[in-house]
Amino acid sequence: VRIGTTLDGKKFVEYELLMQKSSGVFSLWFRFSELRSLDEGLRKRWKKEKIPEFPGRGLFRNEMDPQFI
Repeated sequence: VRIGTTLDGKKFVEYELLMQKSSGVFSLWFRFSELRSLDEGLRKRWKKEKIPEFPGRGLFRNEMDPQFI
């Protein structure tokens, strides 16, 4: 988890997603809204698969607190 800042000074949180392939491990950073969109897309594409529920923002309520990170 890391905190970023927009050009107008607003803070936001990014979450790291690690993917492992035969060629190595890749690290990608996403904002919560992007991960939520990914979850929605996966559910539409694989409707018959059992995908765990995506956590709500409440789980990450203290994300801007440096002690939380």
